[in-house]
Amino acid sequence: MVSAALAAAALAAAAQEAAGKNLFMKRIIQIGLLLAVLILPAFSYFPISDNNLINWSANRKLRWSDFKGKPYNMKAELAVTDYSISYTIHSFGDMLHISVRNCFSPQTSWTKDTTRKLLLIHEQGHFDLVEIYARKMRQELRTINFKFDSVNAQFNKVYTKYYDQLNNERDAYDVVTEYSMNLIEQKKFGMKIDSILKTLDAYKDTVLDVKVVRKLY
Repeated sequence: MVSAALAAAALAAAAQEAAGKNLFMKRIIQIGLLLAVLILPAFSYFPISDNNLINWSANRKLRWSDFKGKPYNMKAELAVTDYSISYTIHSFGDMLHISVRNCFSPQTSWTKDTTRKLLLIHEQGHFDLVEIYARKMRQELRTINFKFDSVNAQFNKVYTKYYDQLNNERDAYDVVTEYSMNLIEQKKFGMKIDSILKTLDAYKDTVLDVKVVRKLY
């Protein structure tokens, strides 16, 4: 018969081995989950091909032919500019490769009147406002000390902050300019937008690389 002491020692060794295996598996699972955070497709407002979107460019202004959507008959507006600030996040070693783009959606943007030049300028102003807040996002993202296990939370905090600000500014733009009907205010707001874009010129590149701190458990 095996003595009680030997039996106890054998049981302790088996328990330690099992605990070691469980800890090892736990680490694998945790690391796998962290990697999955960055491997999953990034969020985008428009579930359509990028070929259908128009990226913002200082050299490419909107034209009425870009507004391909069907007008909502119940809407009082004469035109609607549909946009997104889309992004992707990829991990390479200790670096994050982040793309933040301001996109116009032709298929969901529409107009009831293609004869009013000032209305088109007003809609371009909406697109330019989005670019301001996309640049502000890129600016703040460069200052963040990203941690591998909280990349999504850190990014979403910045994204939500500036998207909320954009929505408020968009509404103010429509009110002040009276949806393009107030020529003087439309010109003043346009000059304001151009001025802010110039101050954020250093953040016009859509792609940025930032460091991420990895911590294995």
